[in-house]
Amino acid sequence: MIMSNTQSEQVTAAAVPAYRKVQHTFFAACIVLGPLLAVVGFAINSTLGVTVGHDAIAASVAANDGADLFHVLVGVVGSVLMPFAFLGMALLAMRGAPWLATIGGAIGMVGWITMAVFIGQDSLTYEMGQLGSSAQFVALWDQFNNNAVMSAYLYIFIIGHLLGPIILGIRWAAPASSRSGQ
Repeated sequence: MIMSNTQSEQVTAAAVPAYRKVQHTFFAACIVLGPLLAVVGFAINSTLGVTVGHDAIAASVAANDGADLFHVLVGVVGSVLMPFAFLGMALLAMRGAPWLATIGGAIGMVGWITMAVFIGQDSLTYEMGQLGSSAQFVALWDQFNNNAVMSAYLYIFIIGHLLGPIILGIRWAAPASSRSGQ
């Protein structure tokens, strides 16, 4: 049996302007590539699990300079794509729950915008590893990573990237019977 689109479906598909198609493609790519690059960047981070001391991080970075440079590059691209991914997810959720989509999207975007700071932190660690592990570098690394500004960014990141998707998903987690009235 051959099924064909009705005339109204054909008109609707043809009526989508080109800029909308570009926007949809861009947001779809960000929704897929952003988290994928975040996972890849996390997986190839050679400083994860190093608990011996901060000079061990510098030694680890110096020993794995190719992977760590790739980690920083992947992180830069991922940190640019993730806020757009949250904007795209918020636009998808907007029809069903506009307030939840606005709040969840905004919180998620703010949370993932801070990711750029942590990529800068990884870049600093990489550069310190390339220059060698001196006591001054270890002191600088400790001071930079343990100050109030970096702690604030960390809390914003944690809250934003966890709470944003939860709020975006609230509408979809509700039983179908409660959604039918919207």
